[in-house]
Order: sequence, then C-alpha cells, then structure tokens
Amino acid sequence: GYVRSQAEQLRQQQADRTAKRAEAVLQLKASTEGAMEDIRGANERKADRLSKRDAARDAEGREILARGGNPYQVFRQRDEDARLAREQAQIQLKLADNMAAMQARLSRARAAERRNRSKAEREAEAAEAAAREVAAVGVEVKNEAYMRRVTKTGATLLDPTSREVDLHASKHATFKDWKFGLGLGKDDDVLLMMADRYPRVAAEHA
Repeated sequence: GYVRSQAEQLRQQQADRTAKRAEAVLQLKASTEGAMEDIRGANERKADRLSKRDAARDAEGREILARGGNPYQVFRQRDEDARLAREQAQIQLKLADNMAAMQARLSRARAAERRNRSKAEREAEAAEAAAREVAAVGVEVKNEAYMRRVTKTGATLLDPTSREVDLHASKHATFKDWKFGLGLGKDDDVLLMMADRYPRVAAEHA
C-alpha cells in the first residue's frame, strides 16, 4: 500500500545518495592517484636526470683531478652559476611582465586622455559656435534697431526685393547735413528728428 510505496521510495533515495557518495570517493581516489602518479613520474625523471649528471660528473671529476684541479670547487661554481642564471631569468621575466603591464596602463591612460581632449575640444567648438551665433543675432538686432531709428518709415530693410535701381539713402532716412546748426536752410525732417531726440531743447525754442 501507501506505506510500502513510501518505504521503497526512501530506500531508493538512500541508495542513490550512497551511489553518488561512492562515485565521488572513486573520483577523488582516481584524482589523487593521478596526482601521485604525476609526482612519482616527475621524481623519477628528476632522479634519472641527477643520476646521469652524477655519472657524467664522476667521469669529469676524474679528468679534473688528473689535471690537478678541484672537482668539488668546479661543480660548486657551476651550480652557483646555474642558480644565478635561473634567478636572472626569473628577474628578467618579472621585469618584462611589469613593463607590459605598465605599457598597458599607459596605453589606457593615453586613450582616456585622447577621449577627454576630444570631448573638451568638441565642447569648446560648440561653445564658440554658440557665442558666434549669439554675437551674430546681437549684431542683427542692433542693426535692425538702428534702421528703425533712422529710416523715415521705421523699416529694417530698404529694398527687400532688390528691384530699386537707384537706392538713395536720403530718400529713406533723415541725416543731418553740413547746413545743420548754421541757419542755412531748414529740413523739416531733420528738425522733427532733432525735436524728437531732444524734446526739452525743442520746447525751450518753440
């Protein structure tokens, strides 16, 4: 019934967990054995290399003794030279790595500097363009104000269609000529302009 089914399910789960633990143990054992085998192989190769070196040194030592030399001193100096060479190689490798890392940092810094400089240049150009535009608008506004002030009709452009053949400023604007102030003729437009400009003086001489 239900109880038997549940018990069977629990036994199966326990069996699965046991099998997984056993598989993990076997994998660990295999991995450990593989590592130990690698170590044994490395040790055997090293022992073989040292054995061959020692055999070669025995023969060389006899030759050195035959020449009146000191084999121990020769081999010790050779080992010391090899050790120093290995250390020097490690130092050079470390220096090369440090140099590569420093060059990479410098390259990134230069790239960032170029990006910042380019951004600053673009912002400066935009600001300069905006300033020119503002200045141009200011000049245009100033010119239009001047035209409204000096033209008889208050126009900002005398000939917008460019059809007038003879364009004389005196026809459209009022200007003081050399006669003004000398009592040599009266230009009503000039008098009105000056009266508008200096109403107090005009009132005193009315």
